[in-house]
Amino acid sequence: MTFPPQPAGVGTWLTEPPPKPRSVTAAVNFMYAGAALEVLGALVTVARIGALTTAIAVREGVTSSEAHGVAMHDTLAGAVGGLISASLWLWVARQNAVGRNWARILATVLFALYTLLAWLILPMEHPGGVGAILASLSWLVGFAAVICLWRRDASHYFNAVSHYLVRPRYM
Repeated sequence: MTFPPQPAGVGTWLTEPPPKPRSVTAAVNFMYAGAALEVLGALVTVARIGALTTAIAVREGVTSSEAHGVAMHDTLAGAVGGLISASLWLWVARQNAVGRNWARILATVLFALYTLLAWLILPMEHPGGVGAILASLSWLVGFAAVICLWRRDASHYFNAVSHYLVRPRYM
């Protein structure tokens, strides 16, 4: 009995995922650090609600109760936003760790959006304030992660994993 020849490319599929290069591991660790910075930022936001209430009351000339309401709203928005950002950092880190190329692209797009947001918002922050320092550190961590994700060895890894994940239907 004779069998038809194997289709071209069948022998090139990987049987196991390739080893993760150090640049991808570093990028994932940077993303974990970014998540930690976001959680720290959320905690700082909650911790300074008293100072924010006082500042609003003095600057706007409103009652303490009204100032507290505004401060609570801003604090809640900042804390929830920080926790959502931390979750996003963790999710993208996990997807990059397993070699999803779309996650590498998403991380780059999110970094570009964060850069634009930081460029627009950071001038409004107090230059030596905790918020400005945490935002700057987050930007640096994101920059380092993106650099690591687009190194040559990382690109080879993402390409190899995509070939490992895409299996021919006839096998």
